[in-house]
Amino acid sequence: MNQKREKLSRPLHIEDILQQVMASFRKDSAGDLLTISKQWKQAAGDVFANESRPGAIKDKKLIVYVSNSGWIQEFQFNKAIIIEKLNDIMGKQLISDIIFKIGNV
Repeated sequence: MNQKREKLSRPLHIEDILQQVMASFRKDSAGDLLTISKQWKQAAGDVFANESRPGAIKDKKLIVYVSNSGWIQEFQFNKAIIIEKLNDIMGKQLISDIIFKIGNV
């Protein structure tokens, strides 16, 4: 705790500090979410992909925003298949569950 901090040649802007801190918390999930978003049509299929979008990954759960409640029910029937396809695409057991929510697609 008594370590001395390295002196900076110039003051840091708070935005730079916050970006560094936030990046350290979600480094892996942000990259994984980007990959899932790019591959969503392949994993979910054309029809489902047009009615939804991946929103976040938290604790191995993928949050997917869906256009309306009717689609949520359809997605529930296909959840296991989509999880399997996503994990195959990612090459690891990244997603254990999908939570569907109504939201902007």
